[in-house]
Amino acid sequence: SCAATLAQHPEKFNVTILERMSVVGGQATSIGLDKDKYGTSWMNDGVQGGATSFKHTINYFEKYGHKQQDIKLQVAFGQGADSFWTNVFPSPLVDRFSKDIKKFGRVLKIIKYTMPVLGLVPIRIMLRLFMFDKEFGEKMVFPLIALFLGTGMPIKDHATVPQD
Repeated sequence: SCAATLAQHPEKFNVTILERMSVVGGQATSIGLDKDKYGTSWMNDGVQGGATSFKHTINYFEKYGHKQQDIKLQVAFGQGADSFWTNVFPSPLVDRFSKDIKKFGRVLKIIKYTMPVLGLVPIRIMLRLFMFDKEFGEKMVFPLIALFLGTGMPIKDHATVPQD
């Protein structure tokens, strides 16, 4: 979208895009899939959506006639039986941390009602404060938060509630 914005002013900018992949992407792209095998002919890969900067992308698409639409978000993290999990189907990791997952939902409600005090606490401290398993944070919480914040910053030290 940056290149497209600059290209609107050819008198000021000479724009060249270099892309190592076969399609222009960035943080997120779409790839073709075998519909018979996976039930769909495409999927989005990568991350784009949680950061406030995504508003620029939404505006860009709307400018060219592509309106937002509701989706059924499916995510997956990790590799192997001891690290893989998804929100689509059960996995050994989800089974292992099922109590922590339920507890995490309750803790988020507590944080919601104790704002701003607990909301400003770094996530790693909040997880320790509520006695979550360290591996639950490493394998489930931190990757999920990184996805939704769309950030490369150290998630462990990020405030429990994102501040805009």
